[in-house]
Amino acid sequence: MASGSIGRVGAVFVGAGSTLRLEDSKVADCSAGYEGGGVYLDELSRVEMSRSEFRDTSSGFCPNPISSCQSSDWADSTGDTCETYISYPRWCGWQESSDECCVCGGGTSKFSCEPAGSGGALFAAMSTSITLQAVEFQNCSSARAGGAAYLGFNVTAIISSSRFLDCQARDGGAMDLHGNVSLCLTNVDMHRNHADRGGALNVASAHVAISMHGSTIINNSAVSYAGGIYLTSTAFKAANTSILGNTAAFGAGMVGYSASIMLTAVSFDCNIVSSYGAALFLSGSDLSMNECSIEGSLAARGAGIYAKSASSILLRASTVTGNTGAYGAGFYLSQSELTCKNSSIQHNTATQTGGGLISFSKCVINLIAGASVSHNHTSSRGGGMYLQDSSMHMMESSTIWENEAANGGGVYSKSCVMVLTMGSLMLNTVISIGLPCV
Repeated sequence: MASGSIGRVGAVFVGAGSTLRLEDSKVADCSAGYEGGGVYLDELSRVEMSRSEFRDTSSGFCPNPISSCQSSDWADSTGDTCETYISYPRWCGWQESSDECCVCGGGTSKFSCEPAGSGGALFAAMSTSITLQAVEFQNCSSARAGGAAYLGFNVTAIISSSRFLDCQARDGGAMDLHGNVSLCLTNVDMHRNHADRGGALNVASAHVAISMHGSTIINNSAVSYAGGIYLTSTAFKAANTSILGNTAAFGAGMVGYSASIMLTAVSFDCNIVSSYGAALFLSGSDLSMNECSIEGSLAARGAGIYAKSASSILLRASTVTGNTGAYGAGFYLSQSELTCKNSSIQHNTATQTGGGLISFSKCVINLIAGASVSHNHTSSRGGGMYLQDSSMHMMESSTIWENEAANGGGVYSKSCVMVLTMGSLMLNTVISIGLPCV
């Protein structure tokens, strides 16, 4: 199947209740005016594919008010001064005027600027089923959601030994998921995909369950949130997976809003953001990490993990090491709880405050079962930790040692409660004498 363009739908339309089986097939150079550049699955249908490929498929369109409007004509929905909806024209490639407006004509809704269409290669409508084995998606795109694949409500998908490469969309460069989706990914590679949000994978609504095993999320990018994975109200489990070299403004590796995240033997390496949370950005989420690592990340705040709004983090036998940020190179916490069990926060460097960790606003820090905060550095306050309006508990031979700062080599504490039970602070270095320090 090649070189197909069939208006609303691309190469193949799978009718309601039907099944499509493809082996050793190629779907290429196809486009859809709206949804499913390669394959469109109608309700209650099913697709089974193996050893197949989607290449150079696309869906959707970007409205272009510029072609019919002068910049002086542009106005917002009330017909007065112009408003900026910068993400829409940026994604659609529109040329900005000096007014930075995208809505044409007084009384025109801003949604006239919204790109339309989803599923650059594959669109799955409600209550469909997908099984993919050894399928490659390359250079697929969608104007709005799911550069390679869009999964709608009540979709079940099992994908193994497959690759998503160089795909892009406004939301979910490789994949975009909506409510009540069950997705299983095994030995799946998502590399070099791009989006405004969720460079590799975007979950836009609640009640989604994702499991990932033996996969790689590498060199993906997002303009705003989550170069790798963006989760909203999602139950996410991953094991033996690498999340490497992703970039974004916030949460280059992973973003979780009201999400439940369980990670085992997952490594976050060399993720970079311009703002907060290079490896992980959490808001109101629960994170469990077992035998995981976060290393070599770079951010303004929370290069390892940035957590706020009653997030809870549990580390078991994990390491947060070699990260760099202005504030809280390892962790930046606000109104959240961190428990480190037999884990280490080490060799992190903050250019401003909190080499290993910084916490504000009623955070709780628990170091238990031999947890260690060591060899972290800042030229300002809190080499190991900077704690403000927080509490810290050290138990079971946990240590804070050989950290360095101008003030508070081990811990800089302000309006905090610190409880040590069989824990120790030792050999921390204060570069100069200053405010309260330990």
